[in-house]
Amino acid sequence: IKNSNSSFMPKRKKKTSARTKKSPKVLCWYFPSTDHGENDGFADSQLEYFQGDHEKYIAREAIQNAVDARLDYDKPVSVIFERLSIPAESIPGHVQFLSRLNRCLTFVKGQEKAEAFFKSAKALLKGKALPILKISDFNTNGLSGSDDDIDGNWHRLVRAAGTSSPKGVKGGSFGIGKGAPIAASELRTVFYSSINDKDELVFQGKARLVSHHDEKQDVRQGVGFYGVEGYKSHGTPHKPND
Repeated sequence: IKNSNSSFMPKRKKKTSARTKKSPKVLCWYFPSTDHGENDGFADSQLEYFQGDHEKYIAREAIQNAVDARLDYDKPVSVIFERLSIPAESIPGHVQFLSRLNRCLTFVKGQEKAEAFFKSAKALLKGKALPILKISDFNTNGLSGSDDDIDGNWHRLVRAAGTSSPKGVKGGSFGIGKGAPIAASELRTVFYSSINDKDELVFQGKARLVSHHDEKQDVRQGVGFYGVEGYKSHGTPHKPND
């Protein structure tokens, strides 16, 4: 950015000392270790609740959360549903995610329903086009908080299970209803983005698969995240035209 007063500022001598460059943020998929705890199976109660009429459940939950988060009560809330198609290889972390699907398929060998799902998911990612559903809402409050703010709506939506806002409004409650879009996904995967209360554009992916072995034979949890170093949400300053 050019400083409008630069012509009135004395010139400084160039410094010869080397400056340390900031390392670029690495976005990747991350599935935490079970650390000898319980394994996550294919029958996920949060998703089973929404089996059947996916369109109905998604519309109901998305609209309800948007209405709960209305910003200006003198204006209507708008929720837009778009069916789009993108190149399959353009899904964030495509190669990593495909590897996870392979590991999950190996882990559920002999479980007919689970095997069928992961074979279908692999075929979808290896194909040319990937159908997606994009849901956008307007005249709503941005999600509050951050990864570590357990009282914030960002944490309730992306990080927490079995919780909802005690107020139920001003940002959406994000209780069990947040499972509706994941249940409808043929990859059991969603990507969230929002302008939070700090005016930052935040983004993170989330998948609900099954436990599986990593390359070192450590058992990993079925719930994984796509972000900075995998588990951190990716936030950048928001620009009005974004």
